[in-house]
Amino acid sequence: MKKTVIATLIASSAVNSFANNETTLDEITVTAVRAEMNPFSTPASIDVIEGEDVRQKSGMNVSLSEALQGIAGLVAVDRHNYAQDINLSTRGSRMGGGGVQLYVDGIPATMPDGQGVTSHIDLNSLGRIEILKGPFSSLYGNSSAGTILVHSQKGQNPPSIETSVDGESNGTWHYSFKAQGGGDNKYVPAYVLSVNRFTTEGERDHSAARKNQVNFKADWTTENQAEVDITFNHSDIKA
Repeated sequence: MKKTVIATLIASSAVNSFANNETTLDEITVTAVRAEMNPFSTPASIDVIEGEDVRQKSGMNVSLSEALQGIAGLVAVDRHNYAQDINLSTRGSRMGGGGVQLYVDGIPATMPDGQGVTSHIDLNSLGRIEILKGPFSSLYGNSSAGTILVHSQKGQNPPSIETSVDGESNGTWHYSFKAQGGGDNKYVPAYVLSVNRFTTEGERDHSAARKNQVNFKADWTTENQAEVDITFNHSDIKA
């Protein structure tokens, strides 16, 4: 009888301990459906990629294709040619890809032929990526085969400075610098400044390349609750 009572008490304690182990997840808000919503509350097919998750992955963080791997229904073909942008296509889109609408900090980055320009996207200061698939992508154009919204990181306090150097074979190097901070009032904006330099000798003859990039974003809210954003992006590529 004593053994039975002890076993019952142990089992009851284990159940109570398991029940008290609750995990609280961070709230995610998406804007791809033209309104701020929880992704679980919208009928649209939306994938969200956090910039911090991208930077923690192994890789040089130079091409957008590194961030888009593993997304169901989306193909990001990296030609490993730094003179060309990656090819983006979604399931059901026309042959040859294209048609995917790309926006970087609210600015269209899609050419008239439907090809997206991705070389100026800075993963070092990436905040998040929202990928909208299915019929709801028509919110961004009647012939859209999907929409990708890229948002730069928003500065926040306390201010910080980050530097990193990554290297690989074939003389491949990536140098990055980032400074960010957040404004506590309308006179001090939240800001992020990212400077990158990428160089490689290439895997074969005549495939050397270099890329210099600067991305800056500042935003603040005025007294009448109007939001002001300033974005500056510069990309210089030789390949």
